[in-house]
Amino acid sequence: MAIVAADWTVTRATKVVAYVGGDHNASPSYATVIQFHRWLQGLADDAVAIPASTDQLDITNTDPSRRSTDNIITLINGYKIGDTEMEHLYDGSIIQEGGDTIYDGIVNFGVSTVQIQLIQDGAVLTDDWWNYAGGGLNASASQGISHRFMVKVRSKGVDIDGRRLIGICRTLDDTDQNTYGEFKINGTSRGNNVLALTDTGDLNNVHTATEIAAFSGITNTEGLRLLDVDNNAANEEYYSEWNTNQPTRSINDFYERMKWLTRAGSVSTINGLNGELFRGITHSIAYTGETGGAPATNDEYAWGTKIAYTGETGGPFQVGEAVWESTATPVWKGRILAIDDNGASGNLIVDVESGTVLISQTFVGKTSLCSATVGATPTAVTGGGTFRFFAIDDDGSTGNLYGQVMKGTAPPASAVMYDDLDAAKYLTVNGAPVERPISTPFCGQSTGSALIGGYGLGIEISDLTKNDRIMDLTGTVNTPPNLVTNTISGLTFAVNPDRVLVAPWNGSSYDVNGDPAINKGQLLISTALIAANITSVIVKTGTETAIPSDTPSSGYIRVIDNNGFERRLHYSSWTGTTFTIDTTDGNEDFNVVGAAINNQVYIAYLDQEAGAANISYQAVHTAGTRNLVVFVRNGVVSAPIKQFVSAWTFISTGQTLGAIRTTDL
Repeated sequence: MAIVAADWTVTRATKVVAYVGGDHNASPSYATVIQFHRWLQGLADDAVAIPASTDQLDITNTDPSRRSTDNIITLINGYKIGDTEMEHLYDGSIIQEGGDTIYDGIVNFGVSTVQIQLIQDGAVLTDDWWNYAGGGLNASASQGISHRFMVKVRSKGVDIDGRRLIGICRTLDDTDQNTYGEFKINGTSRGNNVLALTDTGDLNNVHTATEIAAFSGITNTEGLRLLDVDNNAANEEYYSEWNTNQPTRSINDFYERMKWLTRAGSVSTINGLNGELFRGITHSIAYTGETGGAPATNDEYAWGTKIAYTGETGGPFQVGEAVWESTATPVWKGRILAIDDNGASGNLIVDVESGTVLISQTFVGKTSLCSATVGATPTAVTGGGTFRFFAIDDDGSTGNLYGQVMKGTAPPASAVMYDDLDAAKYLTVNGAPVERPISTPFCGQSTGSALIGGYGLGIEISDLTKNDRIMDLTGTVNTPPNLVTNTISGLTFAVNPDRVLVAPWNGSSYDVNGDPAINKGQLLISTALIAANITSVIVKTGTETAIPSDTPSSGYIRVIDNNGFERRLHYSSWTGTTFTIDTTDGNEDFNVVGAAINNQVYIAYLDQEAGAANISYQAVHTAGTRNLVVFVRNGVVSAPIKQFVSAWTFISTGQTLGAIRTTDL
């Protein structure tokens, strides 16, 4: 398609070339940069201009444009376009204002229906006009091209974030539930720059956006989390701890919810960022020299050239604006990454693109028109960027940071990183940062019944199964144990609740009534209990090895004292041969009646009044079968029941046992 001349004008007095055709949704037209150049040159060779028309160029005017290649066009002699015109040109670059403004071409190779968003300078571009054609503008099916368009990458004489772009596709709505993708351009070049974004239907995304929006109870504890996912008695580090709301929601529901939180057009927040901007951890950074206070989760720090300034006038400066040394021929230019503004003085962190900042120089913000004077000798730094912390392992003045690069690049070794609002708070990078793998979506991939988690993503241990794979902050993939839930159902609980005891059984011993008998010698006391308010019980082998691996992480044990009574003790944790006791209800006082070495101890897998119709316990299954005996009693005078007693098992899959409540009147 040739350029539609009627949709373009050239104003001789201002040298502005303007698009006056329809907007993207109202009969628009589009032209390649070479067609645009040919049109301009076609006007420039006219004998005379037509003052009242769109053609105000002729042979007497200065030349408006120059071709380097069919994909690189330079507007010269003061001629220029604006951002609106950029949206109607494609297939190359437009350079103007002596190189102070550059629009570069973007070509995406992908399926025709893919919808693309762009992250530039730490934000998702809000107007995705390049998607207006349903799939993409200026597509070419024969070449496998879904989009061709242009993006402004240099403004006011300074590159916008080093001409870096991140293309993402995250379509999830009521008609499309697609796979997610990401593609980075680490500095555009003149001509066309390639994205390779495509999407297909996600077979594990089975709900619509409206349905997923109604998922409740899925929550996150942000920041460094210590979790023993692989159950080896040593915690791993993660940057989150998601509650997936099981059993109400499945692990696949969690996967879909994470996609919904980070979808195109999201208004949700993760770690203080809009969900669409959230990518997960991109780098881990070791640090030393912490000064001015400890960094906190979701803080953002900047690195670059620190410029202490005085004499601010016409301000304030603006984050993201170009800043120049203010002489006719500026000796340096840069872009502001962070501002610590105290009024007439303060500090800027600047990504200096060219030149060297020196004390006493005057400089000006090219958008705010604020000016100030360099008040101290800056430390020259090449480059710059900002980094948001999702997790911090702080050992005092040293530690490790885990987070997402927002602008620029990750800092090099020995760079100083400053709090983006307080330059007196800083730290020093200790060694080269480590780039971490990005998952799309950030949570990892679903198999439909299990999650292959993204880097550092932590999930409550009780919400994981043996089929999940969770990667910690060291990059180690951890396999959860087989955490099995056994449930007793059919209980009375609201008024006069049932009393439930689940205890070990050896599988062959029966009491005088012919019912399975409790294995009370499951374990034995190893250290005599003789004190008041004991805090631990140490055991040794009884009929089985000390503290079996399928013991719940917290719960109750029964200890037989020297008078033969079975003390009910609550333990908060256990390890090796020791139960940690945390109750203070008198049962743990052994100073009057003790428990001698070799007295019996057994685990009460459930030992409580029913607080619901169904009660359960969880434990790790490693192998074989554990035989259990279940007792349900209720002797309330108004509605007693006969004792329900039953054999039960703990195996590799969860078991549910329905209590039979037979009236005893």
